[in-house]
Amino acid sequence: MSRKRQKNDTEEQSVESKRSEQDKRVIDLRVPLPRYIPWPSEPLHMTLCAGDGVQQGKTDIEYFTTKGFPKSFNRENKSTNIFCCSPDYNKHGISENIKYLNDHPELKILLVLCDTTDPGHLEIFASEHLFKNKLSVIQEDMACYGGALDYNILYDVLVPGGQYILDDAQRMRNYSDCDARFECDKQASNKLVITKKMTGAGTKTMKKCKKRRKSRKKLK
Repeated sequence: MSRKRQKNDTEEQSVESKRSEQDKRVIDLRVPLPRYIPWPSEPLHMTLCAGDGVQQGKTDIEYFTTKGFPKSFNRENKSTNIFCCSPDYNKHGISENIKYLNDHPELKILLVLCDTTDPGHLEIFASEHLFKNKLSVIQEDMACYGGALDYNILYDVLVPGGQYILDDAQRMRNYSDCDARFECDKQASNKLVITKKMTGAGTKTMKKCKKRRKSRKKLK
């Protein structure tokens, strides 16, 4: 066996051993994706800028997966089964959230470590191996940081009819011009809802079915 092959095998074993030491539900985009991802039940709801916070002694994962927290948290408890945060923004907070995840093996969620300002991370994020055409809802936690997801990324990762929901006025400015592939609705609750239009093969199939039904009615 060549030295180069030995080196590659050693690096792969190192990555796999690190993965075996951490929770399989933690997906770190700084290293190659695992062969198996324990996907939560659909629909998949992602919250950006969540999974690295600790508030009043409660981790983000505990807060979003547990109902009945007091109003003193001043925070919307959004339906979430995928948490996505930067690996470098709050390392201590990430450690606390991973610790909570390890203590609760029954939770069917993912924690994704992704830098949304890194083109390489976004390429993996939107790939078929991860979130391409999988997400029903993307929302943001309060005071969301990092780069905004552009329309091309949103189109790749959202299912037809999927929504990106923003409630931060400053970040809404990134979407002042609505892309033709989406519907953009500024709601009375000061939320901007960006919905991927129902287009593509699925829509064509529906149209064909409707035509067939009409032709059958005429024959009758």
